[in-house]
Amino acid sequence: MASSKMSDLDIKEAHAWPIIPKAVLLCFIYCIPLIAGWYLYIQDKNTNLNIEQSKEVELKKKFQEKFAQVQSLEELKEHKKIVAEQVKALEGLLPSKTEMDKLLSDINQAGVSRNLNFELFEPKTAAVKQYYAQIPVNIKIRATYHDIAHFMSDLAGLSRIVNVETLKMTAAKTNDQIELEGSLNTYRLLDEYEKQDQKRKTAASKASGVVANTQDKNKI
Repeated sequence: MASSKMSDLDIKEAHAWPIIPKAVLLCFIYCIPLIAGWYLYIQDKNTNLNIEQSKEVELKKKFQEKFAQVQSLEELKEHKKIVAEQVKALEGLLPSKTEMDKLLSDINQAGVSRNLNFELFEPKTAAVKQYYAQIPVNIKIRATYHDIAHFMSDLAGLSRIVNVETLKMTAAKTNDQIELEGSLNTYRLLDEYEKQDQKRKTAASKASGVVANTQDKNKI
């Protein structure tokens, strides 16, 4: 009976409907938009929430990376300090440019004190490296085997670095002597001009590398 009565209602005469159908209609009219609006509002908030959660994950990842870097920072500082001390100690073994004459004199004196006869003692032009300069010294000496051995030991005991490079040993005309021909390498610190020149060369090399990489990318 109720359903038939509801079917007989005319929407155009809704103002004249009984109270219950009218209440149902008003509820439908007002509630549906509210429900739809609330749904859209919740959807928007969920989207924003998902975005913020993604940001949170990314921020946590960055935080963990930064935290790991901070933890290793002290170790890096300590390592840098140790390396700096080692470099300073090595630099202490290298004479300055003005001290090279004394080093060459010490090498020569070490040979004289061991009764070596220098037939050749010829320092060559310095080869400038990135952090030091290398000065080869061509030598040719004549002495007994034991005197030469003592001379080599004396070179190893010098306060400066002297490396023995190529050596050629032959028997001398005198039976108890031998001839030794070869080269020594000595090293010194760079002067200020040489340091600046090496910095310019390093900067130019890096710049040319960047240009080369850019050109390669452009070709690709």
